[in-house]
Amino acid sequence: VSQSRYAGQFIFDVVQDEDTEVTSMGQKVNHSWLPNTIMKQEHAGGTWKLYANKIIPAGTELTLNYEDTPEFLIRPSRNWS
Repeated sequence: VSQSRYAGQFIFDVVQDEDTEVTSMGQKVNHSWLPNTIMKQEHAGGTWKLYANKIIPAGTELTLNYEDTPEFLIRPSRNWS
């Protein structure tokens, strides 16, 4: 992340890329079982948004537990660590 983020602070919208089953988010956020971000949907059918769930210092990798994401994101294999 280019600048520090505080818990609860909005980072960016997560939008499904056209004609694919994935998003460009994978280029920005890596999977972690102890993530520093969380995805939330404001209302049913609304845009998914990525938020910091703890303080994230500038230069820190953004991480997300892919198991807690919408269906259009591919989940990690259980055999992958």
